Amino acid sequence: LYPPFRGKGLSYKFMKPVVDDFYFTRKNSGLWLVLQKGNVPAEKLYKKFGFKKIEEKGTETIMSFSK
Repeated sequence: LYPPFRGKGLSYKFMKPVVDDFYFTRKNSGLWLVLQKGNVPAEKLYKKFGFKKIEEKGTETIMSFSK
């Protein structure tokens, strides 16, 4: 996010409907994402949704979410 808008819950508001849609209506078994290692705010956000860190590779962290 653009720096002046960080810390205001906007990313959570953006992601919530996406995760809810996936969780309640899709038949997929899981989601995964990649973020820069050390991106603590993003990691905290994803953990709120139930993502778990599964691997760190080079400069990246891989997180996974499953029903």
